[in-house]
Amino acid sequence: MTPDTRTAGPPPSTQGFGHLAVSDPEIIARIRATYATTFFSDRDAEFVKSPAGQADIDFNAFVRYDQSVRFALPWVDRVCPISGKRVLEIGCGTGSSAAAFARLASSLHTCDVDHRGFATARERFRLLGIDNVTIDPVGAPEFFDVAVRYAPSFDLVLLFAVLEHQTLDERIETLHRAWDLLAPDGSLVVIETPNRLCYFDNHTLLEPFYGMLPPDLVLRAGGLSQGTRFQNVMKAILAGPPEERPVALTRWGRGISYHDIDIAIPRDQYTVVADGYEFEMLNFFPMNYDERLLQSYFAQAKLDVSPAFARSVLCFILRKDGGKGQAPVRRLSPLVASAAELKSLHDDLTSLSTAEVRQRLNNLIQFGTLSNNWVV
Repeated sequence: MTPDTRTAGPPPSTQGFGHLAVSDPEIIARIRATYATTFFSDRDAEFVKSPAGQADIDFNAFVRYDQSVRFALPWVDRVCPISGKRVLEIGCGTGSSAAAFARLASSLHTCDVDHRGFATARERFRLLGIDNVTIDPVGAPEFFDVAVRYAPSFDLVLLFAVLEHQTLDERIETLHRAWDLLAPDGSLVVIETPNRLCYFDNHTLLEPFYGMLPPDLVLRAGGLSQGTRFQNVMKAILAGPPEERPVALTRWGRGISYHDIDIAIPRDQYTVVADGYEFEMLNFFPMNYDERLLQSYFAQAKLDVSPAFARSVLCFILRKDGGKGQAPVRRLSPLVASAAELKSLHDDLTSLSTAEVRQRLNNLIQFGTLSNNWVV
């Protein structure tokens, strides 16, 4: 795939947010301590001491905030300037993305059904001097009944690693109601949601094909994998009542696809103004083989679907403009470099200049083929 020239090049805005990064060890230590002592119960003591537990604390204390400042914030702000805007965030966790976006927004209203992260979020806001955020202890889609008390409409709705944890009904209602609350020309932002159309489940079970399987089959196949992550997740899910297990699996995270968006929001109401191939998102989530295969199928089947939905991790921005905006121009190749093409390059190395080798490799990276003879 070739990049859109309007979004290619070095990330100029990333440097502009460098001052938002948190490097003060005392602030990081305080956020870590708050999370470690308020999120976990006494039963989690051994986990907290383990390398996995320490990694979890690091992620929620500062890694996710750093990701938001380095990748998500500049990506969104470049396409949809945030300064002075009213932002509604669904699912705040420990307040990492809320803190990042609140540094630019005029106000940010967020929520979460899991209250355990609220103490960390509030301590983060206090330490960073953020006073324009509200948190409500409720999940989506119920949060929208609360949100209208803050404002009749919002300029931006943020769904950062949220949709994959909802049931289908919850997801459709969340998307539909979020869209209704957007002001004209407002933006719906989806970041870091796994794509169910890709072979490998890189979010929850870390196993191939499981994102494509119905929940009841995943639950029945629980003993067929020896993967540590799979076994740990399934152990937690199977500990609950049988009737609650499909929802429990969903809460751990299940991929979505363009079908969910089509059900919730008619295509003629929006433009996909950012599709996840911009440099910020490619740096956040580098291209992988799964999505190259999916891109090739999109092209071969000539699907009338945005290339945004061929990424293994979905990151896209929908602008509420009646479909009159300009979407990024992408070219997907139906080809993936074959063994014969690679052998041809190998055999030709002695007769090719450095520039010619670089061009062929660029074709491989961008188009999925070493040849220039590909079909749009």
